[in-house]
Amino acid sequence: MTRSRWLLLAVVLSASPTRAQVPHLAGSLMLDPDAGRFDGALCVSRFSPRAPVRFLLATGLNVAQVTDSAGRVLDYKWYYDVDPTGEGTEYVVSLPDTAARLSKLCVSYVGAFPVYDSNTASDDWKGRIAFTAGTVRATEQTKWYPVLYDSASNHMEQAVTYRLHVRCPGCRTIYVNGATPVRDTVADVASAVARPLMLYVGRYDGHQVDGFDYLGGAVGPTAARVLRRTFDEIKEYYERLLDVAYGDRPTLLSFRSVARERYIGRNTWAFTTWPTIAFDGGLDFDQLIDTTGRESLYVLSHEMAHYYFGTVLVPRGPLYWLYLESTADYLSLKAIGRFAGDSAMRARVADYLRQIQRTGSFPTLSAIRTEGEIDGTYRYRVGPLYLLALDRMMGERKAAGLLRELLTAPAERPADYPSFRQAALAAGITAAEFARFEAECLTPPAATSCIATLASTP
Repeated sequence: MTRSRWLLLAVVLSASPTRAQVPHLAGSLMLDPDAGRFDGALCVSRFSPRAPVRFLLATGLNVAQVTDSAGRVLDYKWYYDVDPTGEGTEYVVSLPDTAARLSKLCVSYVGAFPVYDSNTASDDWKGRIAFTAGTVRATEQTKWYPVLYDSASNHMEQAVTYRLHVRCPGCRTIYVNGATPVRDTVADVASAVARPLMLYVGRYDGHQVDGFDYLGGAVGPTAARVLRRTFDEIKEYYERLLDVAYGDRPTLLSFRSVARERYIGRNTWAFTTWPTIAFDGGLDFDQLIDTTGRESLYVLSHEMAHYYFGTVLVPRGPLYWLYLESTADYLSLKAIGRFAGDSAMRARVADYLRQIQRTGSFPTLSAIRTEGEIDGTYRYRVGPLYLLALDRMMGERKAAGLLRELLTAPAERPADYPSFRQAALAAGITAAEFARFEAECLTPPAATSCIATLASTP
């Protein structure tokens, strides 16, 4: 993947609001940031009885045993290279009775990981369980908790309600996504709202200012006021544009206290596991208040868009990255135009076009059959400009209507080209209009000319 100053690995996965049953996670964790130790004894319940039961767990975690609700030890097999994100091992649980159904799954495991300081790690990404400078970070992408997995649909049930007992000797703060941060070495945390789980514990401080939780970095009163106003403005703009209500306020997390002036992987990047928006690379919150169209406004608006695309909508299918990242980047371009002006947006579009031209050819959208065909340039550069070109050709109202159709579609509808076209037609784009868009903008080599012309139009 091509890396830039802001590497947006913003994969946030959650259960669709339309799902009738959400798994519940309960149990205990013991973490030692200085020794690289990660121990868990967790049970998943409230899922539909099924056989066989499959779950994913981080490759660095070693399973001690798997049991059912009665404490009976269950046999299992494991398989590598199954998890589409590459961070998990698949476990298939065998039941003693072929007619039996398992409704509660308990997994105990132990993990040991290298402990890095901020200068010795060569790389970092959202799917890494990272022990750094007295802290432990693990997102839902790492599979640090057992994630129920449907191999037929390739669906991972990463969003769960939870009740956890966390011990971390030597820690100052314990935070699990969606719960109030606890300043202690032991914490009982819970959420009745289904969340993809991010864990961040260690020797760092947290503050609550003006209704926002700030973890890992200092925030001054001016920055806090500006950040709240900026979030509220972007939130209201997205709500008006999409006509879909926004979610709860995010928790902001900075690795400033860990990274100092250097950082893991030597890249500055951001990611979202809603409601947490995290910033790596020594960035302090006071540096996020720039609203001139440069990187800070872009990152904030992109990450906030992932409430919609990644949380409300969890795409599954070959256009996964278009639905997840290109939509968020299109919305961030719109936000830059709204709050920093058309010239700031056009400057970013021009930069995108330069990167696309250096890359050369890219696949036709309708011909994409697997997630892997949409690379980093496609998802962050080509895809957003496709949507911006559609916006210019059909009008903002119809472009926003297409996104709204994606957000409100049934959870089982795949993220593929026929569904994308179906959403466009449902949004009021006629078959003739969409055929013109296909001919002029979605088929190389005309596509580069189309997006260069339309996306740059004020």
